[in-house]
Amino acid sequence: MTRLLLAALAVLLSGCAALVVPPEPPPEARPVFLLDHGRHATLVLSHPDGGLVRYAYGDLAYYGHNRVGLWRALAAVAWPTPGGLGRRELEAPASPAGVRQAVAVPIEAVHVLVVAADRAAALGARLDARFARGYPQRRFNPWYDLVFVPDPAPYWLGNNSNLRVAAWLEALGVEVRGGPLWSRWTVRAPGRGGRTE
Repeated sequence: MTRLLLAALAVLLSGCAALVVPPEPPPEARPVFLLDHGRHATLVLSHPDGGLVRYAYGDLAYYGHNRVGLWRALAAVAWPTPGGLGRRELEAPASPAGVRQAVAVPIEAVHVLVVAADRAAALGARLDARFARGYPQRRFNPWYDLVFVPDPAPYWLGNNSNLRVAAWLEALGVEVRGGPLWSRWTVRAPGRGGRTE
């Protein structure tokens, strides 16, 4: 029975992909960067002063404290576990090349999205406020090049890192179609085409 459940879960997860459709470029626009790291994604927001901040979400023990392994991974998706919010300021130009240079972990793809500046500012303020609440318990993890703090939302299969990034994208006015349980992102521009570095 366990093998059957694991096989069904593997089939379910392997078919989960997301199509990302950015909004039409607004008058006050700002670039953001969706980073595909293979199994998970992170999001980089740009600020008016040119600064960049990278955000991630995941199981706190796994991503924040390197408690990895098959059983830890299964536990993290099977039932709710403490979540962690990752954050890191980047000193780089707001470009795909700048982001790649500043992020010290492998990136499979950098997707550039242009969103309304006020939406980007609002999401950044909300994430920074969440991060500040957990800051006394911060922990830098060089494996992911992020500082992690406890997040009040529990992590599990229905609220994993990719689904959280999808929710952040939707807060930016980006349409996300499909269920990105795995980090399988296809990005197209409004109407047609797309920009991926």
